[in-house]
Amino acid sequence: KIGSASSAVATLQNRLIALGYLTGKADGIFGANTDKALRAYQTAKVLTADGICGKNPWTALLTK
Repeated sequence: KIGSASSAVATLQNRLIALGYLTGKADGIFGANTDKALRAYQTAKVLTADGICGKNPWTALLTK
């Protein structure tokens, strides 16, 4: 969620970049652009678009 900073966030950002939902480079900081990209991904995949990368979004991101 917004404010998080970790290698997991960088992994999330890299997946969102690879899938075309986020531009730029992964910095490992979950800011407004990452939140917007994650919500867009969640909406596209018919997941709850809450900006939190829980189990279902992680599973979807890592298996596609």
